[in-house]
Amino acid sequence: MKYRSFFVLTLISTLLISFFSCTEVPVPTATPVKFEPTPAVKGSRISENASTSNAVDLSGDSFSGETLFTNLGCNACHSLGDDKLVGPGLLGIYERATSRTSLSNEDYIIQSIKYPGEYLVEGFENLMPTTFVDLSDSDLNDLIAYLKTIK
Repeated sequence: MKYRSFFVLTLISTLLISFFSCTEVPVPTATPVKFEPTPAVKGSRISENASTSNAVDLSGDSFSGETLFTNLGCNACHSLGDDKLVGPGLLGIYERATSRTSLSNEDYIIQSIKYPGEYLVEGFENLMPTTFVDLSDSDLNDLIAYLKTIK
């Protein structure tokens, strides 16, 4: 009986200490980004095996570029349509590049990847990481070849 009372008293004490000392402290979080999706424009990605009269000669490998696009995490912020995610949608990016600056399409895209703050698309903040400044020319050419296919 003596041990039983001691055990019950110890159990109750342990429960009370656990209950009152383990309270959850709320941690403030960042303000969530408001997600405002826009309808996707149906576009087609031209396969390198497609025979079209206006096919662009690609200096890079679009399939390697697609893999890089996914592996580098570009798809987390950029859609392949006109959808506004964190960054602008990439549908027709190669054609639109001509109207953005006096640079060539390729140079504009390279500048936008390596130095994302240089040419901001209206309505977007400079949130793209600057970790892509050291991408090799081969990787950049592959990414551009892939972006050319998003029409």
